Amino acid sequence: YRLPIDHIFEEFDIKCYLADLPDNCFGRMYFRNDAVTVYDANPSTGELAPTEIEIDPGTILISRNRYFLGDDGTQLLTIAHEIIHWHLHKKYFQLLALLDDEMNMMTCEVEPSRYDESMTMFQRAHWYAEWQANALAIRIAMPQELLKRAIYEVRDSAPQFHFTGELVEYTLRQVAQMFDVPIFAAKQRARQIGFTGADGAFVYVDGKWHD
Repeated sequence: YRLPIDHIFEEFDIKCYLADLPDNCFGRMYFRNDAVTVYDANPSTGELAPTEIEIDPGTILISRNRYFLGDDGTQLLTIAHEIIHWHLHKKYFQLLALLDDEMNMMTCEVEPSRYDESMTMFQRAHWYAEWQANALAIRIAMPQELLKRAIYEVRDSAPQFHFTGELVEYTLRQVAQMFDVPIFAAKQRARQIGFTGADGAFVYVDGKWHD
């Protein structure tokens, strides 16, 4: 059920590397050539080590420590967010390149900015691109029909529970593992496709998830 990241990279001609990014940044999508430091596997030991490389447009850098959705995110969802930028926002990148010779990438922040009427046109365009990638990331990671199939599969093979809420949380937990996404994202996506039982599951109160 996991999103076939490697296949998507090949189809869209995307390269992806881990890197040390600023603390408020979970990813960067490059639309110009650049020289960057990334973490690549040592051919002899397989261990990750910092290496400076030349990169082409369509290269993603993913933070080694931060994720899309913050502490509730996963590397897969972070990559999905960046893939959407490259697939949907190439014209926006081309416009940025025309307007600013020094602009070479789009930075995605852990804490996205709030929309404000006082934003410049550039800031609004950036906000809309981020809003779209945020909204679509969990959708491409968990396509509707595939998610429905997974939910039915888990429910049909689940052990007996005394309460319906226990079955719902068991289902969401298993589905999250199957898609390699956080439980929060599985719950949100399940609600989007009409799985109303998810509403009262894994409630977030006082900065913590409660089951």
